Amino acid sequence: MIDYKNSNLKNKGNKRNVGLQTIVPTKEYLIPSVAVTHNLEIEEYPKILALPHNVTSLILISAIIYYYGMSSQGSFEECSRNGVIGMILCVIVFGCTYLPDSVLRRPLPILWRLVSSCAIAYLLFITFLFFQNKDNAREFLAVFDNKLGKPLPEKSYAENCDLTTNKFPFINVENITGSVDMFVTAHLVGWYVKMLVVRDVKLCWFLSITFEILEITFRHWLPNFWECWWDHVILDIFGMNALGIWLGDLTCKFFEMKNYTWINKIQPEEKGKRMIKKFLNYFTPNYYVRHEWDIFSSTKRFYSVLWFCVFSLLVDLSHFFGKFVLWLPANHFLLAIRIYLWGLLAIVCAREYYEYITNKTCKRIGINVWLAHLILLVEWSIVLKFSDGIFSAPFPKYVLYFWSSVFLLISAITIHLVIKDFLSKGKKDETKIDLSEPKVEVEYINNCSNSEE
Repeated sequence: MIDYKNSNLKNKGNKRNVGLQTIVPTKEYLIPSVAVTHNLEIEEYPKILALPHNVTSLILISAIIYYYGMSSQGSFEECSRNGVIGMILCVIVFGCTYLPDSVLRRPLPILWRLVSSCAIAYLLFITFLFFQNKDNAREFLAVFDNKLGKPLPEKSYAENCDLTTNKFPFINVENITGSVDMFVTAHLVGWYVKMLVVRDVKLCWFLSITFEILEITFRHWLPNFWECWWDHVILDIFGMNALGIWLGDLTCKFFEMKNYTWINKIQPEEKGKRMIKKFLNYFTPNYYVRHEWDIFSSTKRFYSVLWFCVFSLLVDLSHFFGKFVLWLPANHFLLAIRIYLWGLLAIVCAREYYEYITNKTCKRIGINVWLAHLILLVEWSIVLKFSDGIFSAPFPKYVLYFWSSVFLLISAITIHLVIKDFLSKGKKDETKIDLSEPKVEVEYINNCSNSEE
């Protein structure tokens, strides 16, 4: 029975106190049991950059779309290009305003919402491309560059693999310099970023060597995968790849050793320095999480990390297969946009995936992991659909023999881990505590003779 005479509803007409129902839901998508495992921010973000400006963003995007839409005139190709750009802009602005935050916050939460928004826009773009036939897809890409839609020559790096000569300096410098192009820098920067993503030297070395093996595996289909042995070993594995991994490891160790706790007590005369330092601190992690993959700890962990490796390699391979079937030059800006997007997406995606496989309280994958998987699926679907009659050459026997041995090795590891999991589960059952009759060891210490009962 409700006492209306003493209740808060008295003399308030139709108004009532709804309490917590009036609270605006947060953008954070992590459940509380997961959120408590993360260190909270100790620096307050500027409100102008941290809070979503819903009305401002709505007015701004409306004005931009209206102005450029009304002024969009010309050929069908020009209007189509402007229409696609306008569609992508709408998705990005909406995502930056309303998408949930990720586990990564620095330098600003809106940066990672921007990455997720661009990933959604890219997903829509390649999905539209997937629903075209091969010729129409190539013609559609020509809307962004009239030089596209034409067959491209593929460069082979294995035409002359002589490393030595009979003349001083007895090294064929021309062959080495001829193999140095934009991919050398791409290897260095790419593996530096990948080390920051993976945060494990051994795993990065495994991925580096495996990708070179994949180049040998598919070089009968892709001409630019043909390389000299010293190109694979010296320039790539022990050259730019190793240098990028080493520099990335130094960066990881710097973040791991750095103390990210700053004193909040500020002297008035140091306020200016504090503001500068506070701004720079946004570009460093609030805390550094060292990735301990522990690949052989259990069968589930083994396949979780194995899929992470396979996924990373498929992302790299998709770049080369995609540009081959769509006739895109290696230095084209569309491929550069894809690389930059995947680089940023990989940072937050790897962090969410690591959280999912290591944190027992995390029961679902993050939004960026979900997006990354769907994007990769559509990319390879495009390659599969448009590769009719292109990749018809059979695999060499040495490739089949090698990957058959890899399959046998994975099978042996799986059997070993299954037995290990079974034995460890048996040990846990033996040490299980019976709650009805718990075994409690009590130690009596007679040191309270003067205490009151």
